[in-house]
Amino acid sequence: MWNRRRYLEMNYIYYGNESCDIEGNVSSIDIKYNGAIKLYPKSPNNYFLSVGKDRIIIAANVNNTLDHLFKYEGDFKINSISAFNISEKVNCSIIKSMHYSEYLHSNAEDLTLLSEELNSTYSGKIKIKETIIIDNISRRLHTSKTKSQLYLEGKKYKGWYHVLEDGSAMTGRIPNFNSKQLSKGLK
Repeated sequence: MWNRRRYLEMNYIYYGNESCDIEGNVSSIDIKYNGAIKLYPKSPNNYFLSVGKDRIIIAANVNNTLDHLFKYEGDFKINSISAFNISEKVNCSIIKSMHYSEYLHSNAEDLTLLSEELNSTYSGKIKIKETIIIDNISRRLHTSKTKSQLYLEGKKYKGWYHVLEDGSAMTGRIPNFNSKQLSKGLK
């Protein structure tokens, strides 16, 4: 059934000037975009973050919402988004923040910059070939290549894993909600 109050509660994703943030009650977001960027996460490490070709997925852990998503370098233009609060799809407007003057609620005559200086674009200062995440997490590691001795619940573990910023190893190619803690060295 249509809920007028829920419909009117808007969420906003802001991007431009090498930053992407969200405002409202959104616990996960799927961003479809054009470009290639170096992505610097601003959300906590225990949040799920996945990057694929022209797609970024971010999810907060249980009972949390997203806010500051990431900073970036390179070309980035959001085409569409799907936003969710827990498992329910919610409305979310895309706001392109190309220059700080867009936030001013004033007259054009009050600006201290010349209009010729307002030249922000979707393109960054540097060209990036492929979107990558820049943080202190080592992803897509495999025990057969790293020769690491890892254990899951006392049994020798073989397979994909990742290492978090604090040095702890967890199962899976990338951090996700199903990752399990691995122990190193002796059982």
